[in-house]
Amino acid sequence: MLKSGLYGKYKGVECEITLDMDNNLKIITEDKLNIDATFEDNYNSGFYSKIVKPNELLDCVSIVPYGIIQEEKVPIFKGKGKPIPSGHRFVTCGK
Repeated sequence: MLKSGLYGKYKGVECEITLDMDNNLKIITEDKLNIDATFEDNYNSGFYSKIVKPNELLDCVSIVPYGIIQEEKVPIFKGKGKPIPSGHRFVTCGK
């Protein structure tokens, strides 16, 4: 799966980082084995979230996938071998 977005470690476990509509910093994970009772699955989707403080996160990174076509850097939005629009071209990736 193509990973994109903000990620960080919470108690040694990698989680996706996002902001909710109230500007709360939230972490999201699907890994039920590494969560505690403070995580919630608000939409019964299998994604567990928790509001955290910035100092609770370590090794935060922003991942922006890209490819190189004819020595030009182009963004990649989706994989699985299907053509995707990227600027003025269609790029096939993830085969």
